[in-house]
Amino acid sequence: MDWNSDDGDCIVPFRVKWRDYGSEDFKLDWCKGVSNVYMKDKGFSYD
Repeated sequence: MDWNSDDGDCIVPFRVKWRDYGSEDFKLDWCKGVSNVYMKDKGFSYD
C-alpha cells in the first residue's frame, strides 16, 4: 500500500491465515481513516 497517495481503491482485500484452521478473506475500506484493526470472533472491527 502507498500511504502517501490517494490513488487507487480504498477497499482493499486481505487474507488472514491461522495454523491448522485455514484462512478467511476480508475487505476493509482504508479511506475511512482506519488507525487500528481488531480481530473479533467473526470478522474485524476498526477505529
